[in-house]
Amino acid sequence: SRDVPAAVRHLSHEALSEAAELPDCCVFSTGDACARMLFVATGKLRYREGIRSVGVRTAQVSPLSFDSDWSINEDGAWQDVKKGQWLSEPVLYTTWFNAGELTSITYSLLVTLGAHAFAKVITEYPKAFNIAAAHANMFVQQLNTKERAPSDVTPQVAPPTRWPRKSFVTRA
Repeated sequence: SRDVPAAVRHLSHEALSEAAELPDCCVFSTGDACARMLFVATGKLRYREGIRSVGVRTAQVSPLSFDSDWSINEDGAWQDVKKGQWLSEPVLYTTWFNAGELTSITYSLLVTLGAHAFAKVITEYPKAFNIAAAHANMFVQQLNTKERAPSDVTPQVAPPTRWPRKSFVTRA
């Protein structure tokens, strides 16, 4: 099907943009409302999780709601973020507030994927939408487990070898 390549082309024209960051600049902070996913194209950045206490997370009303006070993890370790990594993926599938602080170490170029533009474009391509919806479902289920604190840094994992056959698009 030509659906997926067409969706990728459309996304690249409508939803992707670039953001240049100077050294020692804060890209986002704990609690900031998030509207875009970030891909590191060049440069080095550092990230530190900043939430110790998180409220209830539900997918029914608000996929991510923080009911407790914000608490900066002052003694938390910084982790390096470099070319090829991505951040804030949850914003594509749920309401998201940054769960930590991202700071540039060197001149850095980030490719941004706007959440609203992603949603608008992906719904125009049924096969691409089905793939994205299956991934989103698994991703939000993982977010809603309490195995680890929420983070803006997505663990780097291999994609599934086989996508689910179940369609999320109902045809009239």
